[in-house]
Amino acid sequence: MITLEQYQALSSEELNALIKDANLSRPNAGQARLYYSARKFQSVLGATKLIDLQQLSKPNEVSIPMEENAPPYLTDKWLQDTVTSIEKNYYARDTLALRVPPAALVRCSRGGKTRALLELSTALKDRFKGEDVAVIYISINANTSLLEWETLNPIDAICRRIAFAALPNSEGQSFEKFAEEVEVPSSAILEWLGNTPRILLIDELNSFKDLNNPENIQMQKLGAFLKENFLTAAKQYFVFSSHVISSSNQLSEFMDFTSKRNVLICELPLIANVSIAIKNFQFPVLDVGQLLFYGCVPALVYESSLDPSSEKKYLPNANRQLAIDTCVKDGLTERSIEQLLGTFLDGDPSLVPSPLLKLMDTTRDGKILWIPYNMVAALSDFSNKGPIKYSKLLRTICNCFDNFKTSSGDAWENLFVITLLIRLISHRFDRRLLPLDEDVYADYEVSFNKYIMYDTGESLSAYINVDEFIRAFTTPEDFPHIAVYFPTHAQFETFDVIVAACDKRGKRTLYGYQLKQGAGDVTPLNPFLKRDWLRDKWFHRIYAVRGKAPSKSSEITGDWIIPNEPEINAFFGMSGQRWTPRRWAELDRQPRRQTKSKPSAAADDVVEEASATPKMVTGGKKGRPKK
Repeated sequence: MITLEQYQALSSEELNALIKDANLSRPNAGQARLYYSARKFQSVLGATKLIDLQQLSKPNEVSIPMEENAPPYLTDKWLQDTVTSIEKNYYARDTLALRVPPAALVRCSRGGKTRALLELSTALKDRFKGEDVAVIYISINANTSLLEWETLNPIDAICRRIAFAALPNSEGQSFEKFAEEVEVPSSAILEWLGNTPRILLIDELNSFKDLNNPENIQMQKLGAFLKENFLTAAKQYFVFSSHVISSSNQLSEFMDFTSKRNVLICELPLIANVSIAIKNFQFPVLDVGQLLFYGCVPALVYESSLDPSSEKKYLPNANRQLAIDTCVKDGLTERSIEQLLGTFLDGDPSLVPSPLLKLMDTTRDGKILWIPYNMVAALSDFSNKGPIKYSKLLRTICNCFDNFKTSSGDAWENLFVITLLIRLISHRFDRRLLPLDEDVYADYEVSFNKYIMYDTGESLSAYINVDEFIRAFTTPEDFPHIAVYFPTHAQFETFDVIVAACDKRGKRTLYGYQLKQGAGDVTPLNPFLKRDWLRDKWFHRIYAVRGKAPSKSSEITGDWIIPNEPEINAFFGMSGQRWTPRRWAELDRQPRRQTKSKPSAAADDVVEEASATPKMVTGGKKGRPKK
């Protein structure tokens, strides 16, 4: 430990350098003590000063920063419902039967959480206008991002931002300069608040990297501080935003070790009509494919509409790339790729590399949903820097996603191939549409448009009929093997996709898929094909997969199996079922009425409302709030 005499010998520049060097990345306990002793000595030298509470606005007069002319991403109904839910818990207090739940806004990076929290703050200000209620918005992002040394004391980091927000002219000041010059202990902020009723809104609470570390003492102290001063008493409350629900769950654990405390998940609305988004975002080329590619997230769709050369932001991807690079640096294995792809089907967040969670959307039940815009970027990088075994298949999935976005005529076929490849790579056969025996096809290889003779040219489109196409299949080098064939622009209509499954002895079994976006008639089989291929049992099953499928019972038309809607949804999984033709029709329908209030990318009648009542997660008991 450095002595007082050694500190006295340091210049101000040397002392600042010492502080910086002591707090790079994740400081250990010794570095933490070094930092705090250095900060304390700075105060002795007069380099820092204690916050002057007289310079701060009154708690109920703290202003909310808002960007002018920014497109609203929320509906009036969502704001009203959320304000009502927050008000209910604001008046509640902890009892033996009730643990008051904090509220969380959860969505992917660049998903509009900051905008939502700002609009919510303004709505709460309006709700309590004229009352002595402090509505305080702070951010651990953008201009007040977490400084390296602040990770050592998250309570001080929160209090420092509260004080900065309460400065009358904070918008024109440098937060970093303020943080380096002014000490803001929690005792000062609590003195400033006094007995004032309060609602604290914290943007990007997940910026504290140790929030998901249940053994971190400082995070435990932060949880206790927020609980005791912004939650458990009546007329106190706090709301926060995060990329992932896991942060919400862990925060509740920090607050209560012996009993579970719920977290109120306020799911943000999604765009539910393409024509309204076209009008309000002035995005004339937007179509359903693009809307789904951006996950129907208003913020992503809006930013994708901006001219890249304009002064406005255009889908900044630095955070996304950092998450992807971290995954690559941590190491990608064949198993981790398989597990990641499997989350497309089951939405299990525990199988997603933690840096990627911020790139996905989250449901109220804690499941993750893929956003193709983000996942294509991740899989593209993984195809070049990950296991070579899956490099070509990952590139194929990325190409199919791009085609899904831009090729409306072939979007259904590309979505089917994406799901088929994901199922095969992640070893997730499907009982109805991919009924392979797991014992027969164990430890298999997967290929795409590979084992076929190209005698008629370099493109599969050169084949005139399906019989000629099938006879051109060649034998893989290793068994068992499952080959997927997607002959785009082929001159035959019988099958759009064929799966050739070779067992460990090399015996080939075929599965044929004919895909139509609507409920069109099945294309008849060529008599020659029916006689040779079905009679000899080469085709185990042939499917007519319809975007407008039977709602309940599967149908059999001749030799064709027509899966019903529940079977199709099960095949496409948690994420894929949200992108099927039935969903396209919903997004493309005409709105029932025009918006009468301020323009919104997500008007009440065309938004997939998250929930009239936000959902509780984590456990605990519900109780009736007392007013």
